[in-house]
Amino acid sequence: MKPGWTRISFPYYMSHEEFEFILAALEFVATYGQRFLPLYDFNLRTGSWTFKKAAFKDIVGRDLNCSYRIRPSSHTSHTTGKLKSTATADIANEYASYLKCARHVAELLPKFPQPRQLSEDMDEELLYFRI
Repeated sequence: MKPGWTRISFPYYMSHEEFEFILAALEFVATYGQRFLPLYDFNLRTGSWTFKKAAFKDIVGRDLNCSYRIRPSSHTSHTTGKLKSTATADIANEYASYLKCARHVAELLPKFPQPRQLSEDMDEELLYFRI
């Protein structure tokens, strides 16, 4: 069994907007992450997660009225590599729209999903966490 962990680091050249978005996204996952568990299959042996597109469509259906899209780094100058100041507000609004859409999806999902059943060959004493 492979319990997961994540390391995160922030480069010194990261924009303030991007930094704030990442922190907000981490807080979102800490608050709403359990709601998304029914949308994934988790393999305890390998530690891999697989997104279930059909489950997402069943739960969310046509109620997903978010117009989210990830654009290429058009906010960065190709010559200097620095953020264009005119695009700063656009980026902040774009990041806010991603989080708004994610909150909308989270509200459609059950607050506390059903716990998953372990396979018979899995020893519960070896689990440090429960999915």
